[in-house]
Amino acid sequence: MAKPSFIYAFDNLGPDKFTELCNLLLSSKFRGYCAGGVGSDGGVDGELDVNLGFWIPEQESPIINTIIPKNKKVIFQFKHKTTARVGQTQSRQQLINLYDNQQSELDKPLLNSDDIYAYVLVTNVEVNSKFRNKFVTICKNKNNKIKHYQIIGLDDLETWVTMESQIRHMFFPTIFGIPRYDLKINILRSHTYPTNDLDNEIKLFTVNVLNVGTVTSYISHIYIRAIKNEKSNYFQLVEVPGRGGIDSLNPKFGAPLKPGRKHSFNYYFSVISDLINDGEIPVEIDVSDEIGNHYTEEIDYDFRQNI
Repeated sequence: MAKPSFIYAFDNLGPDKFTELCNLLLSSKFRGYCAGGVGSDGGVDGELDVNLGFWIPEQESPIINTIIPKNKKVIFQFKHKTTARVGQTQSRQQLINLYDNQQSELDKPLLNSDDIYAYVLVTNVEVNSKFRNKFVTICKNKNNKIKHYQIIGLDDLETWVTMESQIRHMFFPTIFGIPRYDLKINILRSHTYPTNDLDNEIKLFTVNVLNVGTVTSYISHIYIRAIKNEKSNYFQLVEVPGRGGIDSLNPKFGAPLKPGRKHSFNYYFSVISDLINDGEIPVEIDVSDEIGNHYTEEIDYDFRQNI
């Protein structure tokens, strides 16, 4: 089948809508497919029933023509990335990092079952044969109980969406056109906020969130990602009311952020220093919007050194 004349803007969907789209596509294509639902479910977004599904794991279009062995099943996991913001190369590396670490996606309890025949990752990221081979090798090293691994990427999704016109129209106009949701983060280093007590100025840092997309966004949370003992930990940044009026400096979460505008969030610098004193290494600011997109900015070495 001919490739579509343009690339569908899967970036616009966000993780939850992407999961909904994938479940609809798989349900329409494969008998016995059962959606796992939206949200955290221990590494399983969907299953293909043992007796009804068909699969060839070694081909580029993987799930066709071969009967799954009796009493076995295929597990599906969906991963959405905002590729327009970080680029395809970085998006592929982020996928690899989810599987090639001490807390791999394949370590989830539900994936230790003996009846799992294959594991399929579905993503909106561009993949090629080299990346597929790397992904499969890493997965087999992490969990060799599962016989087959496969990754379905952007090309497969474009073909499936083009073939399924009724499903495609359900997501109009979201996946048509350039990515609409796009935020840029800028971290300002420490500065002081004057109080009535001039000898007791409050030290702050600022997270600027700029809307460089084409539609209004709504910020829901801001986190600091820190590393301790090779493990990532997330700490939500919250306002502390009643201390020098700092809470009044920040816009409210959920307030509209229009294209071409920015919101500036001020936080006590002690949040960073307290993490470092606890042995955490702050590495990243993570901003999430209300449809589930995540945007990150590195906390650079010089910033930490100034603490």
